[in-house]
Amino acid sequence: MLTLPAKCARKSGGFTLIELVITITVLAIALMIGLPSFQDWIRNAQIRTAAESIKNGLQMARLEAIKSNTPVIFSLVNDGSTFWQIVDVRTDNTLQESTEKFNQVTIRPTPGSDFAFNGLGRQWTTKIGAKSPPDAAIASVDVSLPTVPNTRPLTVTVTAGGSVRLCDPAVHTSGDPRKC
Repeated sequence: MLTLPAKCARKSGGFTLIELVITITVLAIALMIGLPSFQDWIRNAQIRTAAESIKNGLQMARLEAIKSNTPVIFSLVNDGSTFWQIVDVRTDNTLQESTEKFNQVTIRPTPGSDFAFNGLGRQWTTKIGAKSPPDAAIASVDVSLPTVPNTRPLTVTVTAGGSVRLCDPAVHTSGDPRKC
């Protein structure tokens, strides 16, 4: 049997009280420094998620109009149960809707809340049958948290040709793809 000499035997206890206090202090300082930036990141993620949902809904509406060769309307509802919906103009049937909830995010469409696409996937600007499209001047939706500092608003734009893109209104550098 092999035995260790008495001077080589070590006592394995754990952390000392001083080591524990120093570790807790370092963690507390790291949390105090990192928490505000983490909260800003969360708020900016809420803005981006809402903007991406609108962008994806607009793209789905455009594709649905092309697929069925029928005008469709994309409406921002945001009534607590439905965030947006896509409606077939000729039948008034709801084709798709989003039930996501974005209570804190402010959505400002310019100038209304409806986007219309014709069967070619372009913004719908002419009357079809007895139904007329919403204002053709609608070109963007601003998504932000206006009362919260250190957040980055985003804008979803729709061109006359029906192209949908997400951009950052704070970017002013020419040639930057994030520029509105």
